Amino acid sequence: MQVYIWENIENKGFEYLKVKTYSNKIIVTSTIIDTLETNKIEYEVTLTNTWSFLQLKLKNDKLENELVLSRDSNNKWIDGKSRVLDHLTGAIDIDLTCTPFTNTLPINRCNWTKDEPKNFEMAYIDANNLSVKKSKQTYTLINDDLTKKVFKYSSGSFESDILVKDDGFVLEYPMYFKLLSNISR
Repeated sequence: MQVYIWENIENKGFEYLKVKTYSNKIIVTSTIIDTLETNKIEYEVTLTNTWSFLQLKLKNDKLENELVLSRDSNNKWIDGKSRVLDHLTGAIDIDLTCTPFTNTLPINRCNWTKDEPKNFEMAYIDANNLSVKKSKQTYTLINDDLTKKVFKYSSGSFESDILVKDDGFVLEYPMYFKLLSNISR
């Protein structure tokens, strides 16, 4: 099991994330404390062992309901009430506003060549209100060395360089997140 702790610079909070790897899947559980909003967010993500998204369960303690999203073997997005979400057709990953973890999904799933952008459609989830919409995003590997990589991330008019460890997890997402600790248990 791997444990990652990030500081949320923007919202003055912290995230405690655990990654458990099994022979056929990866399960990620996380607790986020947002001191600016005095809020706790918890989520669980299930992935294949090749970093493809399968399911998300997301709770925000300020809201009564829980968001459950999954993607079936036909790449259809389904909510917690077994309804197909046609507006997410074509999306392949999730992007949660409250964490740098979801940047890890395309980074670890794809083979990268320096300066060759890759475009993705994501299910973009606002953890504050549990809304979900499709978002186009681009990642470009701009620097690659033995211990860290830098990706240029863009979505719409937003751009940022994201520094990641050799395992694909975010070290620093400038102005938003910074890795404080990473241990194996």
